[in-house]
Amino acid sequence: MGGGLVVENLAVRYGQALAVDSLSFTVNDETVVLFGPSGCGKTTVLKAILGVTGSGVETQGSILLGGQPIGCEAGAVGMVFQGPVLPAWLTVYDLCRIGCNIGSLPSAERHRRIVHTLDRFGLSGLERRYPYQLSGGQKQRVALAVALLNEPRILLLDEPTTFLDGMARIDAWDFIERNVRSVGIPIIAVSHDPAEALRLADRILVLSSPAAVRSEIRVPFPHPRTEEFARGGAYWDLYERLTSSFS
Repeated sequence: MGGGLVVENLAVRYGQALAVDSLSFTVNDETVVLFGPSGCGKTTVLKAILGVTGSGVETQGSILLGGQPIGCEAGAVGMVFQGPVLPAWLTVYDLCRIGCNIGSLPSAERHRRIVHTLDRFGLSGLERRYPYQLSGGQKQRVALAVALLNEPRILLLDEPTTFLDGMARIDAWDFIERNVRSVGIPIIAVSHDPAEALRLADRILVLSSPAAVRSEIRVPFPHPRTEEFARGGAYWDLYERLTSSFS
């Protein structure tokens, strides 16, 4: 079943502290970046969509996926958390086998799907490695592979490259552009990095604190985006708009 995400009047409160304030937005077959400074409630929005805000947290509003409450379909939401935490005692293959909801498949089909996904994500030959034997970029690819093995209907990315530096960040952006975006499902990413937001997003929702949409920026550049697109004046105009939104 297809259909986009509709968030209406979402409010999240931790005790007396309001983290998300009457937030409303939609996401269809596109990448939307929730952009704002640290602590403004971006990750809380993702947790509310995933349904894991925690005990003692008051959540109001509605979150629909394809017209249905988002919790009605198991595995409909995939998420990659900030700085992927991979259990140190599991190999890459076991992480894929245990970390996804494909246990009901025949073992041969399950193996085929895992091998195909690892190959597509440039992880072939790393199946028996443990997390400590992987680079930061490889760990991120494993986390993305696990999330997409479930064939979710929407993917959430929490600061997807914040733990990477230099060329590793650029390589990760390229990888998301080529291999994740091409899956063709809605993607919501959170970021406080203007370069990352402009590289990945079709639309950027600039959030205030507590989280509410302050403004929306449509990013007009075609995909896939490479370093070349960042050399034009239009890019730097948008970059400045995002940078100034923090002040």
